[in-house]
Amino acid sequence: MKSLYFIPKIFKAIESCDPNHELEKAFKEILSLGCDTQYRQGLEQFIQFIGAVHDYSLYNAQNLSSIRSADWPPHDGIEIDIERNGACLATVTYRHSKTVRIITNVAPGHFTLKFKIGRVIWSGQLKREDLIWSEAFAGEELRLAAKTEKTAKKASRVIRLLNDEIILQVIPGIEHGNIDILFKGAKIG
Repeated sequence: MKSLYFIPKIFKAIESCDPNHELEKAFKEILSLGCDTQYRQGLEQFIQFIGAVHDYSLYNAQNLSSIRSADWPPHDGIEIDIERNGACLATVTYRHSKTVRIITNVAPGHFTLKFKIGRVIWSGQLKREDLIWSEAFAGEELRLAAKTEKTAKKASRVIRLLNDEIILQVIPGIEHGNIDILFKGAKIG
């Protein structure tokens, strides 16, 4: 099953030089792919997404020509909630590509990333083996960056979402870890 296949197509259209035209092409392609049984779930998600966007008055699904590049993405960005064990840990805002957000002091638990409108992007466990250096890299010394006294970054896990539009890097620490959230084009390091 191909789910959420439409999101990278929409992002690509929005970032193009002619978003109106490219969105129209993207929507036709999304609907065409939805005829294939392996994309059926994704088409249903797309229809739900368009309904939710319409409900939030960000997009009028009946009139593509009303979209102006100045109106999209929203000036205040796209908000993504990060939950740990069902409680909101942080909210990050995606305003443009090449954005990096760092969530610090992360303890093990069940994590969920979702758009503010409720659509889940990823859900999964981060364990001590992911977040605590001595367990993630047993036997390796925790290196410090010479000038800053900060730990040098080494990911224990890299989680790629939405065709690499969003990349999560889990960076273990001494007592807690960090989650680095990289939006398309941001340097992985």
